[in-house]
Amino acid sequence: MAQSVSWLRLAVAVRGGGGVGVVKCCWSSSSSSSERRREYLKVEEEELMKQCEMSTFKSSGPGGQHRNKRESAVRLKHLPTGIIAQAVEDRSQHKNRASALARLRTLLALKVSQERNRPS
Repeated sequence: MAQSVSWLRLAVAVRGGGGVGVVKCCWSSSSSSSERRREYLKVEEEELMKQCEMSTFKSSGPGGQHRNKRESAVRLKHLPTGIIAQAVEDRSQHKNRASALARLRTLLALKVSQERNRPS
């Protein structure tokens, strides 16, 4: 279980650019919480995208004309939970979409863990 915690914190920290910060939380070893986390991590891409609203926008910074003229940055909003993940690092919209989707999966798994550990 300790390896999973480290991996999730590392994933959010390493891919934390674009407005997504490091989320620290307590972890439960209960099987139902673990199963729900795994469900969010294993959901098919198409199924997860059906639950999301995707928007694109122009990112700023280095990257030349392509980055400044094209809407390559991606923002995903998970409609059932309201969680937002975005990616702006790459010049490619497809790569940014994949990065935002990976962040969204991680944030959903963290939300499940936080709900499970919330005091009653």
